[in-house]
Amino acid sequence: MFNIIKKGIATIRSKGIKETLYWFHFGYLKVNRFILFRRRLDNPFPELLRRDNVLVKQITLQKLKEIRKNNSKLPEEFFCDIFEGGKTCFMGSVDEKVAHIMWVFFPEGRSRFFNLKEGEAEINYAVTLPEFRGLNLYLQTVKSINNWLRENQYKWLYGAIHDKNVNAIKAIEKCGFTKIGGITHISFWRPKWKGNS
Repeated sequence: MFNIIKKGIATIRSKGIKETLYWFHFGYLKVNRFILFRRRLDNPFPELLRRDNVLVKQITLQKLKEIRKNNSKLPEEFFCDIFEGGKTCFMGSVDEKVAHIMWVFFPEGRSRFFNLKEGEAEINYAVTLPEFRGLNLYLQTVKSINNWLRENQYKWLYGAIHDKNVNAIKAIEKCGFTKIGGITHISFWRPKWKGNS
């Protein structure tokens, strides 16, 4: 419950009270279905068009705090360390402007969907700011995370996408993930997928 309050505060900061009420209604008063995906990290990654003005890199939480101070109204995904205990994130920038963020979760952390084991990680809480959409930032970030995890002896990467989020489903499939199942969350009943327990 405490995490929900912290996420609500982050959403109020970024989107205001009206959008926060919508988030709570959508997330906790409706049935939500998610499609679950998995990618073997040593599988080849699709070739991506390189853009000289786009940079994706891992950033520290201290750096993220500085970014939040200098960029008002960032989406709640930029506050995942506060409400979800996130510790590892990758950020994409375009012409040195903040454009995208994606978080990585591990077995010792909190995953909303998976019982992660050694050698496994999950991507979650990703967002591209509207003015930078269409630049393949999601794909480039996943590729950076994939390579970093593989270098650190991880074998599998998981992700969960809401079944209504068609664009995110297309993006994760372009990254070479395969569908492994689905899960339903109802209000505060939020089970984890049993397939990798």
